[in-house]
Amino acid sequence: MPEIEIEVEKQFLISEFEALRAEVSERLSRVFKIIIQGLFGIPAVVAFARFAEEKADIGEVFFLIAPPIIVIFSFLYVSEHAGVMRLGAYIRTQIEPEIAPNGHGWESWLNSNTDLKTRSVDNYLTNCFFAVVSLYLAGSILAFAWFSGPVLGYPQLNTIIMWTYAVVGTLLVTLAWSIALSAQKFLPKEEAKQSAT
Repeated sequence: MPEIEIEVEKQFLISEFEALRAEVSERLSRVFKIIIQGLFGIPAVVAFARFAEEKADIGEVFFLIAPPIIVIFSFLYVSEHAGVMRLGAYIRTQIEPEIAPNGHGWESWLNSNTDLKTRSVDNYLTNCFFAVVSLYLAGSILAFAWFSGPVLGYPQLNTIIMWTYAVVGTLLVTLAWSIALSAQKFLPKEEAKQSAT
């Protein structure tokens, strides 16, 4: 392979590395925003629903949207978090071997360091996030049960909605939690085959 082609390929990989690191930064910024918006936004929706129910008897609408918003926030977090893990794995397996000294860079070091390989800080953050999400989901369902007037004038409908939200919401949040934790162990197919042998 001529030297010019090798140099062009290295420049491409360096440019790709810089673009991917910028994307990692953007995704981490979005994760932080999702956490902060969820932390303060969900209680605000529930509080506003309580206020709207007391003052104008229209809180049901807000009580009804709180659990789906919580589930959506869970999957937004998972999407960004898993994206960061995939980007790191791509940098480690596709870029670092070609341009880093001895084929090892930051991502390879993270993956080879046994203390960091478990990504314990990422696990704690994910577990804390989903513990809060679970509490918010339970709280929003209980708030709906305690404070909401009959939906469309039928109290039985409230019971059906409450149990539907409890079961479906719990399943979806558990699924999101599971996906987030498994994303931290993301291995490309080649690495998965090597670790299995």
